[in-house]
Amino acid sequence: MNLKTALQSYFGLTLLALSFLSCSVYADISVDKAIVEFRPNGEYYTDIKVQNNANKKAYVSVSIKEVIKPGQPDEKREELYDPDKALLVATPSRLIIEANQSSPVRLLNLDEDHNQERIYRVLVEPASAKFKAEQDAVQVLVSYDILAIVRPEKPVTKILASRKGKNIVFYNAGNTNIFLERGKQCNPANKSQCEDILGSRLYAEASWTTDLPFESDVEFSLNDGESAPTSIFNGKDKLPDSMPKPLAD
Repeated sequence: MNLKTALQSYFGLTLLALSFLSCSVYADISVDKAIVEFRPNGEYYTDIKVQNNANKKAYVSVSIKEVIKPGQPDEKREELYDPDKALLVATPSRLIIEANQSSPVRLLNLDEDHNQERIYRVLVEPASAKFKAEQDAVQVLVSYDILAIVRPEKPVTKILASRKGKNIVFYNAGNTNIFLERGKQCNPANKSQCEDILGSRLYAEASWTTDLPFESDVEFSLNDGESAPTSIFNGKDKLPDSMPKPLAD
């Protein structure tokens, strides 16, 4: 699988229908990052390379939305219209990229305090107004939804887990998101029989539930963007009563 195909699969492609009848797919732009992170002691900017793989000019727009209560049932996204108030800025926000060329988009983190974690989605998409629809055709444009993370000044990792039978609920009691990956669970009656468990990104104060193959401990690597130590969960933690409803697979 090449980079373009992998990224498109990871982002979960956003499809925009612009006309009607037969279909022409415009998937000629690609980006080089799926996730970007800003840390208190790191650089305040990062660049995303936008590649035009077509034999004609590409017109591209970039917009940013802040994710409020990420990973919770009442999650919402607020577009950052006012650059004077926004704490994450993309420049330029509109690009014209020559055929088979690339152009950088710089993301600037203006949050100097890092009092809390902030989560953003950066949408890179063809500027549809620049496309002329072919007669009797549908144009489907592919866009990329990049995850941008601004980590807090003092990140705390604390994942709780409560299991009932084969169902387990995880809760992030820390202040920064963690990606639960490389999950594994073994049959307590036959330790050599182990199965891989799909993980999930768990945002601060959010919860996630999944079904397991066995009624036993499960292990995950807790990836905070810098390291990924392995933890074993016996599912006996007490979860807070105020915990939001967990999201399922």
